[in-house]
Amino acid sequence: MSQHIHDRRPPRWLVQHIANPLVRRLVPTRLGARLPVAVLKVTGRRSGRRFEVPVGVHEVAGQCLVFTDAPWRLNFRGGAAAELLRAGQLSAVQMRLVEAPAEVGALFRAAFAAGITPAQIAMAIPAGHDPSDEELAAQRSVLVLA
Repeated sequence: MSQHIHDRRPPRWLVQHIANPLVRRLVPTRLGARLPVAVLKVTGRRSGRRFEVPVGVHEVAGQCLVFTDAPWRLNFRGGAAAELLRAGQLSAVQMRLVEAPAEVGALFRAAFAAGITPAQIAMAIPAGHDPSDEELAAQRSVLVLA
């Protein structure tokens, strides 16, 4: 059995053309309030383009975390303001991108200890395998809502 972490995300076309539009419509509804998803609204630092990105939000030890490797995450290097539409409410948030392997690994481990499964982050970790900080950081960066 392989000792490597596996990415379990659905195909990109399915996410972009079906899942993301569906999440954008569900988030403002009562059903959306029951799901661990939100729509992150951010303006690109270089392009000035406005992005509305569906994200999974995980609450861990009083912090809200978003695990992602999508290119838009780079807008949060050094911290940046955004808006988060969650459970039908829009709020201004400050977010920072965590990329350092030791910190990423610690956030993943805190999430796992809080009961978030690798499957909820679209990952598969073989039973008995304790991934290193570097393995976890190679899979995803973490956005921390401040």
